[in-house]
Amino acid sequence: MNISMRKINAIFILRLQLTLKNFSLLMAPLMAIGYVIAFKNFFPSNLITIRTLTLNMGIVLNITMGGIMFGSYPLAEEKEHHTLRVLMTSSVNAVEYFIGTLLPALLILTLTSIILVPLSGTSWQQISIVNYLIITTICTIISILVGFTVGIFSRNQTSAGVLSLLPTIIFTFIPMFKGFNKTISTISDFLYSGIITKFINQSLLKHNFIWSISDISVLIIWFIIFSVVLIYAYRYKRFD
Repeated sequence: MNISMRKINAIFILRLQLTLKNFSLLMAPLMAIGYVIAFKNFFPSNLITIRTLTLNMGIVLNITMGGIMFGSYPLAEEKEHHTLRVLMTSSVNAVEYFIGTLLPALLILTLTSIILVPLSGTSWQQISIVNYLIITTICTIISILVGFTVGIFSRNQTSAGVLSLLPTIIFTFIPMFKGFNKTISTISDFLYSGIITKFINQSLLKHNFIWSISDISVLIIWFIIFSVVLIYAYRYKRFD
């Protein structure tokens, strides 16, 4: 299969323009920013535990909820308006479409993740920016892959919202509440989004984050799982 960078770039620019005009799609990153600002203003930011909780919840909201929405809603919208079939009957193939659609979502959500760090009152000296970008980028891509899969099985944006509810709840709220229950904490460690909270907690509370085999394995396994699921979903449903 030939992949044209020109076509990917054209889809990227188009999807970026449409995304920036779609306020409902931007709700997730805006909610994450609003949440961090609200918590920073209402609670003492000098408490490291509050700052850690604030940053954790803001980033997880942005990456998991935002990634799934950015992946599922545009795909479901184009299927609903019957524009996707026209696009796919042209010279654009599925790989070019998915890459061109993924990149603007990844760009917006990654920039939001970067903004959330200073916005929460956290210094970059407390967090390794390299590790932060690696973890957030990988987790964002995984969330978008989840969204793509949901979008393939959705007839319209309404059904996309319904189908994305369960994965959004699982990958967003379990890591958020890992500190309230030992069982939830254990489950969170096996979720890709749980690696985000683990990284933030160790960086801010223990002032040291060291990559472990389990952390790397969790990210790789979830990436493979949703890549395979997406491929099979596309082969089964196509873009009908």
